[in-house]
Amino acid sequence: MRESEIEKHFTKSSRQRGALVRKLRWIGRNGAPDRVVIHKGFVFFVELKRPGGSTRISQTLEHRRLEHHGANVAVLSTIEEVNIWIEKNLGPESTRA
Repeated sequence: MRESEIEKHFTKSSRQRGALVRKLRWIGRNGAPDRVVIHKGFVFFVELKRPGGSTRISQTLEHRRLEHHGANVAVLSTIEEVNIWIEKNLGPESTRA
């Protein structure tokens, strides 16, 4: 399975639960997580990988920096991990867009 398929499933499923999902890119800095998710006052950073994939050193360091400042950062690499994360953090599917 490709990373793009995991990312597409993550984005669609998150939006179905009423979350605001945006693609991230830091200007002048490497290692930004793929997505930022905002839902009911909570902000999450999510890195999506293909099954068996791992983060680059720049990504790992940036994730640690974010976590050091209290941010929620997740690295997900399978549809199952995505589904578990969404259920835990965003709850059941909503009719809101």
